[in-house]
Amino acid sequence: MILVNSSVFNGFATQLDDALVAAAALAADAKVATSNVRHFEQLGVHAFNPLSEHLPDKASP
Repeated sequence: MILVNSSVFNGFATQLDDALVAAAALAADAKVATSNVRHFEQLGVHAFNPLSEHLPDKASP
């Protein structure tokens, strides 16, 4: 639970489920696909939003 404790120390709270996913990603040197990229980047995990490039343009019919 070092990730949870360090995240509170750094001034932001982390949910246990995010911390567990982050710990697994760090241990495996993996990236996390999520819509909450900010939550994982604050924990030092490489994260990306797989939907950000595939969302339809709102101006298109």
